[in-house]
Amino acid sequence: MIFISGCPKSSLARSIVYDYFSLPVFVRENTVLAMGENDQLPDYEYAENVVLHLFEIKDGAEITTEVTDVSGKTVLVANTKREGNTVSVTVDHPQYHPSVMVHGMTGVAIQTELEVNYTDKGVI
Repeated sequence: MIFISGCPKSSLARSIVYDYFSLPVFVRENTVLAMGENDQLPDYEYAENVVLHLFEIKDGAEITTEVTDVSGKTVLVANTKREGNTVSVTVDHPQYHPSVMVHGMTGVAIQTELEVNYTDKGVI
């Protein structure tokens, strides 16, 4: 998956050509994108091992992310909050084994009981 965050709003950014298999996901700052682990089926337990991708969480941001089951019922709620150089992530049902992937935020401490991974991959 290719994530592009912080992309300029110029026409140049919109004129890049991608093929069907490399279409990126453009994300805004203050985004927490929940992505499931199964890329083979459309209907599975979405909350199980879900990865919460954090993009450019700004100071003072409070973000609530809901993950549903296949019928649309909310089964997991994640709350992300940034105060200064600290980002806290809490979930209401840790038994689903969610984790956090931090994209391109350096110098920020992540406070959570979840597994945390960091990457600059896909961030422009």
